[in-house]
Amino acid sequence: MESPKIVDGHTPAPGAHPWMVAILVHTKTGPKQNCGGAVLSEDLVITAAHCVSKYPPITYLLRIGDFNVEEEEEGQQEFRISSIAVHPQFDKGPYLNNDVALIRVQRKNGKGIQFGQNVQPLCLVPSRWNYPSYLNCTVAGWGSLGFSLGYSKVLQSALLPILPRSTCQADYVYGPVRLTAGMYCAGYLEGGVDTCQGDSGGPMVCLIEGRHTIVGITSWGHGCARPNKPGVYTKLTHYLSWLYSSLG
Repeated sequence: MESPKIVDGHTPAPGAHPWMVAILVHTKTGPKQNCGGAVLSEDLVITAAHCVSKYPPITYLLRIGDFNVEEEEEGQQEFRISSIAVHPQFDKGPYLNNDVALIRVQRKNGKGIQFGQNVQPLCLVPSRWNYPSYLNCTVAGWGSLGFSLGYSKVLQSALLPILPRSTCQADYVYGPVRLTAGMYCAGYLEGGVDTCQGDSGGPMVCLIEGRHTIVGITSWGHGCARPNKPGVYTKLTHYLSWLYSSLG
């Protein structure tokens, strides 16, 4: 099992995904790209639990409005983390079950995330949304460009179709046990395009009633872009009650 990255995606225009958050980890040689996340409000970022459960909050750095993670760019915002709420049932049961977390940013001079041309929040998926099969939605991240290859220094994105649950739970894909009620899969059974290492925690964004809406979080997969092994995503409709209770 590997946490995912974008394989065979494309480089979008800077600012095309203004909700994207780069989650970096402080190392002896400086901050290193670790995962993605998405802006929900001026104080909150959503990501995968496995991205922020390994180290204490002080270890992480959030970059918002970023495009090239190796360069300091105009409009880029950096925040430390004030607190992290990991789903209480994270990783209970099957692999990376309940893989969702909320990050509260540490405000600077009383100000949280500042919205503008390159920084905007996403809407949360409506509770009754049903994940229509074969709807194309967008994923993005700074993850690996191929299995065991290096991470991308510039943001990459791709369109991936949501797959029917019956397909995701087929024995030749992931089976009925591994794919829980809080997961769904998306991608191409023939492989070729996928998320990969380093893209974990980033949002899957669909256009719902004209609004850019987060419906899932990049969670895990078996390799990257392999046939019959599409990426697996945290199904956010399954976690809305926990999310709304944690937003306050």
